[in-house]
Amino acid sequence: MVVHKNSPIKELKDLTGQTLVFPAPAAFAASILPRAELRRQGISFAPRFVSSHDSVYLAVDKNLFAAGGGINRTFELLDADVSQNLRILWKTPSFTAHAIASHPRITPDQRLRLLKAMAAMTEDPEGLKLLKAIGFKGFEPAANADWNDVRALKILPSDAQIQN
Repeated sequence: MVVHKNSPIKELKDLTGQTLVFPAPAAFAASILPRAELRRQGISFAPRFVSSHDSVYLAVDKNLFAAGGGINRTFELLDADVSQNLRILWKTPSFTAHAIASHPRITPDQRLRLLKAMAAMTEDPEGLKLLKAIGFKGFEPAANADWNDVRALKILPSDAQIQN
């Protein structure tokens, strides 16, 4: 959660009764986790959703909202003229990063080739350039159990499965 650098807000409880901005209702780290924490602490707020993380930061920069949700990766990619006006108020605990899924029509061989190509991007100058442009460091293989921390949040229907 970010606030304007000149905001008197020092902790989450100071957001009580405020209108807060988020990129989208289903944005995991930038929206779901902060809203869940605010509710867990009994902090009432009015959520507003905009089109992107950048829109959140710009809205807080312009003092249109008391605070907003974002993620480190998008915050670090911000132009300095915006980021210098923002202060990080609160960070979520770490969770397993997003998974990349393949459609069942993809053959096991195609899936394996794609996984190898993605993993190899860090060994290729052009691949590194592409990763850097989106704020990624690379890809790594994962197992189904790696998302048990996310499952523990109980935000998915009980029969939903996260597959590796």
